[in-house]
Amino acid sequence: MMYREPPVIPHLPGIFALVNRKRRYVYVSFTSNLQKRSHSLSHMLLRHDEDPSSYWPIRDLPKNLSDEYVFMVMKSKDISPDNALAAVASVERQFAVKGYRLVEGHRAASPTVTVNGKRMTLADAVRNHSTAKYLTVYRRLERGWSAEEALGLVPPAPRWRIDLQDERRERAKRAA
Repeated sequence: MMYREPPVIPHLPGIFALVNRKRRYVYVSFTSNLQKRSHSLSHMLLRHDEDPSSYWPIRDLPKNLSDEYVFMVMKSKDISPDNALAAVASVERQFAVKGYRLVEGHRAASPTVTVNGKRMTLADAVRNHSTAKYLTVYRRLERGWSAEEALGLVPPAPRWRIDLQDERRERAKRAA
């Protein structure tokens, strides 16, 4: 029997695919560190095997057993946040041609928001327009707050107003 070294996943930015060949779907995204991302996704999948109610960060990714998934490095040369979205689209087309269903999810290297009509990264928006911490603003956006509400530029809608809760939920659905 011959010993074979496991593949080395680089500490580089790149495009990866989380593939489920059995059920024919794939999640493709950019990461600034392929090795760290593969590690975190493997922990997510293994934790779900043990406890199906555990945190599942990729909302639209079907919850199947970890042994159905394969982490694949698709591109790691000359990939930067500037060309990441185009590279992700290219890899997605490759899988679509093979008949895979594409799993949606956040694709930007960094979350982006529009503040005062100007598109910018969330980190820049927090730095330039808010006194709140980045994670606080990020979680507010996840809960469906508008960018201006999350940054503290306008007061958030009162929780007890049902009409505004519905509006907030609709914004969250559109953002997801």
